[in-house]
Amino acid sequence: INPTELDILVDSDSYTPPFYRGSPRPSAGTNLRLQTFPRFKRGTTMMPASELVYTWRRNGEVLGSISGRGRSAVLIPVEHLFGTDVISVEARSADDRLSHSSSVSVSAYEPILMLYEDHPLYGVLYHRALSNSASVAGSESTFAAIPFFVQARNIYDTALRFDWRVNSADIPANLKNPSELTVNADNSTGIAFIELGVTHATNFFLDAKGAWNVTFSSVSGGTSDQFRNLTQ
Repeated sequence: INPTELDILVDSDSYTPPFYRGSPRPSAGTNLRLQTFPRFKRGTTMMPASELVYTWRRNGEVLGSISGRGRSAVLIPVEHLFGTDVISVEARSADDRLSHSSSVSVSAYEPILMLYEDHPLYGVLYHRALSNSASVAGSESTFAAIPFFVQARNIYDTALRFDWRVNSADIPANLKNPSELTVNADNSTGIAFIELGVTHATNFFLDAKGAWNVTFSSVSGGTSDQFRNLTQ
């Protein structure tokens, strides 16, 4: 008996912000990253993964460009806006005496757009996303938009386009950091209806939208109070 086992790990190269604990989800335009962990035993010796021949398939179709000897880790582009792909791989010894196949179902997700407060002392408060109706302390605040799972190297990726609107007025993007917006509510009702659309220069599947009603308050405390004990 020659036992064989083959595990597959999957994640994506889509964008997630700092401190995000989950796995990056694939979306249209991103890539799947797949890594196999074969355990092929011949006698008392485990065969190195680099000596096996791998055949990768998507929905039954052989992906010849990424298959071959030693191809235990691959990148596969996500081509669909919605739907599920079945990715399978067969690992085989060069003499065809040992082989094993495994597969995994992978669904494409729609990117999620979240808004956070960028505190002047503590930075972006990633632990607290703003709800659709939110309140902030003070009459001025800077907001940071985070598009989860988009095709981007980082939040400063020049291919991302941020289109801001406040109370139905178009707001030019900050050239230094277009993902952030500063709103000053002095001499106003203290309520801002913030709208944002995020698109991509080459990935026309990306069209994330979000809207938030933000109420400004001149009362001191709020955001700063939750950190008071940390600074004493």
